[in-house]
Amino acid sequence: MRTQRSKKSLWRGIPGFILILPLLLCANLVDVSHAATITADMVALDQFLTFNRMGAVNPTGMIFALRRDVVEHNPGSASDGLTEAEGGTLAPGKVRLRDDKRPRPIVLRANEGDTLTISFQNLLNPSVPSGSDPVSGIVIDEQPVTRSAGVHVQGLQLVGSIDSDGSNVGRNTSSLAAPGESKTYSLYAEKENAYVLNSTATNSGGEGMSGSIAFGLFGMVNVEPAGAVWYRSQLTEAELNMATTGH
Repeated sequence: MRTQRSKKSLWRGIPGFILILPLLLCANLVDVSHAATITADMVALDQFLTFNRMGAVNPTGMIFALRRDVVEHNPGSASDGLTEAEGGTLAPGKVRLRDDKRPRPIVLRANEGDTLTISFQNLLNPSVPSGSDPVSGIVIDEQPVTRSAGVHVQGLQLVGSIDSDGSNVGRNTSSLAAPGESKTYSLYAEKENAYVLNSTATNSGGEGMSGSIAFGLFGMVNVEPAGAVWYRSQLTEAELNMATTGH
């Protein structure tokens, strides 16, 4: 006996990609013509990390940092310890964080409706670096063999093209940067929230099986409400010491 096909079953016969195609076409139609632009000049570098006062360290850590907070690391050179603005040369594997900065996950900020433009350069050592534990003397060289890096922000909309994704997926053109290479990522901050930022060049393996994240290559983008004003303390250590009356 023949049964009449329901309307629901007819919908099942339509290929899924036809139904979602309009959504895909709309995904890149973000109007940013009137959006304010927030810029960040970032790098990825190898950095000795101290986790606590008990001596837990990672001599072969990896971090994101603002370019202005990074100095040349070339012992014996007249420009060793200088920022780029002071005449230092920032080259892959030959940089470190400024002495007055503590290594920590990077935090970028924007407001709802802003476009966040990230200028990024990979300053990781082209070869896997090694270091030794200061207590045991054991040599540590656990960093990922993959030396490329990028900036991928989970949840923010891409502006322009897939090149702002900071990834290397399928047949898409890779938007990761090799050591010494630079990339620009443009992202639209549509909704207030905190969004995870990380490099997707190495997503698994190593300590904790989380790739380069376990070594410190991660951070956040905090999107504030539209019109929000945010400040950064400009007090120096000397000024805080002068204001201290007791411990």
